[in-house]
Amino acid sequence: MEILKYGNLTLKENSKEIEIFDDQLISFANEMYEKMVTNNGIGLAAPQVGSLIQLIVIDIEDGNGRLDLVNPRITDTSDEVVEGEEGCLSVPGIYAKVMRFAKINVEAQNLVGETFNFQADEFLARVIQHEIDHLNGILFIDRVDEMTKKKFRSDLKKIKKKYNKILA
Repeated sequence: MEILKYGNLTLKENSKEIEIFDDQLISFANEMYEKMVTNNGIGLAAPQVGSLIQLIVIDIEDGNGRLDLVNPRITDTSDEVVEGEEGCLSVPGIYAKVMRFAKINVEAQNLVGETFNFQADEFLARVIQHEIDHLNGILFIDRVDEMTKKKFRSDLKKIKKKYNKILA
């Protein structure tokens, strides 16, 4: 299992809803979690490892442990938006400020298909929004202003070129 990098077209595609909850899904989520931890990440979406399914693993290291979200949906948002710095395992070495909702309500399923709802705020809300974006083919750099995009254009080309060399 490898983390796809900027330039891979899979990262721009929409994911499909998960309908089968079995040992294979649990095993895949465990592999994703290990890959995330090994790479010092705090969130990882299935498209980042080449699987276009709606699965996210998160551990923001706040003492609450791992959070698995299957078919997650944001059902409500606060009016307040906040700016915060983000990075991404698929866009190594690039960090930028992104506007996100301060609070969100989330509906998701766990790895055995049970539906649950919760409210997230602050950092967890930011991470969930970032990862749900991955499920919809959106990278955090797609959410920055034009001036910031220009600032990173050269670095993004380098990532894309390095990734394409690996493919060749």
